[in-house]
Formats: sequence, structure tokens, C-alpha cells
Amino acid sequence: KELIMAMINKYDIPGLFRDYATEKEWKYYYGSDEYMSAMSASDTFDVDELILSCSDWRVTPRASAQYGSYDDVTHTVTLMIGRKFEETTMASLDETMIQKHDRRMGELCELLVNMVDDISCTNNLSISFSAGVPLPNMWANNIDFFMFPITIEA
Repeated sequence: KELIMAMINKYDIPGLFRDYATEKEWKYYYGSDEYMSAMSASDTFDVDELILSCSDWRVTPRASAQYGSYDDVTHTVTLMIGRKFEETTMASLDETMIQKHDRRMGELCELLVNMVDDISCTNNLSISFSAGVPLPNMWANNIDFFMFPITIEA
């Protein structure tokens, strides 16, 4: 039990992403989507401001070859990077999804992948991606996000 807790605490995964966002002067939210949406509703966002959110953090101990022991843990977490693109909280419905992709979703995807690469290299972590998803007009603030679930091996 103590060994598993030590391995979990070895890397403060939500803290790694919080520190990165703070360094870049991005807003950072951690928790469930409902919680983050509620918290962001009382926040103000400037147009073009970047937001990083981290949710669904899970830690799975990895068994070692020796029966009954563990040699490390696997972390999974869902990351979303978003940007406020419009002044209002009302979504503009005159834009198609391909236009949203061309204008901003591709850039958000690239920002997220680059951030994960930076964190991976800086902390000597092996990080793999699952399927990325564009999420336009999220939260009460009408923020466009790109989301990736990731898996982290220390």
C-alpha cells in the first residue's frame, strides 16, 4: 500500500499541467466537466485567452514480474485546451464545423500536442494519445476546446 502511494505521488500529474499553464499565463481548471463549467461561469475571459483543463485523472498500479508487487503506475487523464474566440457567450451558428476546424480547431490540437510533448521531454515521461475530439462552444462561456485523453508511463 505504501509503495503504491509513493508511486502515485512520484508525479503530481494535475500539478504538472497546472504549472505549465501558469508558466504560459493560461487559465487552468481541474475537476469534472460540470465543476469546471460552473467555476468558469464566474470567470471572465479575454478574446484569444487560452484555457487548459485537466479531468478524469486515474492511476493504475502496474504489477511487476514478482508476484504481489508493483513496479510503477500508469496515469490516464483527459486534457482540453481551449480559447475564447467570440466576445459574447452566445454561440454563432453561422459557422460550419469545417470552418471551425480551418479557423481554430487545428491550431488548438497542435497547441495541445506541443504542450504534451514539452511536458513529456521535461519530465522524462512516455505519453501516448487516444482519439482527439474538437469540442466547440463549451461551458457557459462559449469556449472552443480540443480534447485528448492521454496515458502517461513514468
